[in-house]
Amino acid sequence: MNTRRAVTLIELLVAILASVIVGYVAFDMVNAQKTNYVRTKEKVKLQTNVRDAMRIMELEMRNIGFATSVANGAGLNDVATNCPLPGGVTTNIDVTDNPTMAIGDVIQFRYFETLRGPTGSPLLTANCATSYRQIAYRLNNGTLERMRSDPNSAVQNWVPFLNDVLSFQVEYGMRGNAGTIGSEPFGTTAFLENQQNWTPQTAPNPTASLLFNGWSTALQTLKTNVDVPVFRGSVYQVVLNLAGNPTFLDPINGYNRVFLQVGMMASGGNAFLAGASSIVWAGDPITPNYTVNVFFTPTVDLPDARFGIQGNLLTPVNAATANLTITNLSIQVVSQGTYQWNTAPTNAQLPFVSALRVTILAKTQSNDKEGVRASFTATELGGTSTGYTVLSPDAQKTHILLQRVIPVVNN
Repeated sequence: MNTRRAVTLIELLVAILASVIVGYVAFDMVNAQKTNYVRTKEKVKLQTNVRDAMRIMELEMRNIGFATSVANGAGLNDVATNCPLPGGVTTNIDVTDNPTMAIGDVIQFRYFETLRGPTGSPLLTANCATSYRQIAYRLNNGTLERMRSDPNSAVQNWVPFLNDVLSFQVEYGMRGNAGTIGSEPFGTTAFLENQQNWTPQTAPNPTASLLFNGWSTALQTLKTNVDVPVFRGSVYQVVLNLAGNPTFLDPINGYNRVFLQVGMMASGGNAFLAGASSIVWAGDPITPNYTVNVFFTPTVDLPDARFGIQGNLLTPVNAATANLTITNLSIQVVSQGTYQWNTAPTNAQLPFVSALRVTILAKTQSNDKEGVRASFTATELGGTSTGYTVLSPDAQKTHILLQRVIPVVNN
């Protein structure tokens, strides 16, 4: 007699239910892995696209401002040039600044491109009118576009370069160039030793020196009357020869050796900038001529600084006759400091542009369902008019903010 017991309906239902649960869990795990894979792939694709776009822009922008000329066995054939843009633009780079995120900046630049003849040798007749490359970038309805043209281009065609871009901003990075200070020949001896470039003009303009008189026991300030930018972190060198007359060098009634200073000060005041001055010694009756060579590093930025000399006399006895002659005066930047970022520099500031800071904010095409609402400040976005907090329908999308500082030649 067969006594084997059959499966009951309840047991069958339990087995089916357990199978369904295990299958659901397995399906959910596979689906989650697939979602994570797609999401990660989307993020990697976005990061790769943005980085590749930035890399191409960096390669093209590095030679901005490069002045060159065609060379042959006899030397340079033409004057070095950096191919300025047409339309009244005096430089080879132009940024149309627009802090509105949806519009963004437009940057265009042009540089000389050597042409080669049939044998591969450079064409010595090439110049900026016949051989240049002009490139531009702009944001157009969420797409970063690129334009390339040359003398043979009939029209300027814009082509898509990077999709799903929310913001595109370009800033100029300025800092003093070694050997120069300001847009005018401020640091040259010829400029600094012209009495007309000083306030107050305490003596007639000498031929090759500065003669300062009018000293008293009160602190006297003599400074240039031309504004120049001073950059935090840059190292400035001041060299000058001081020659005081006997009454100025008198150790009892002459100049106060504790307070004779040279350095940079604000155009509207008589106080030296922090870190931008040095106490100097002007000599004594035994050493009436003394060469000063000092260095200083400002700790603040100022676009309208002036070079000044400040001092006083110990007593009023020599006030009527004391004078100080300055010769061989020069000022130069011997070490560059940090970049000063500007969205719209003047023509006078353009020669000091040493880098561009490009900022791109882009988003993924698909939702990632992470629910992380990105938020960016105006500073992080490269100088937009307002910050940006991601709202629907982009709240479920990944956002990538990439910023790169691109050094440029600009010689």
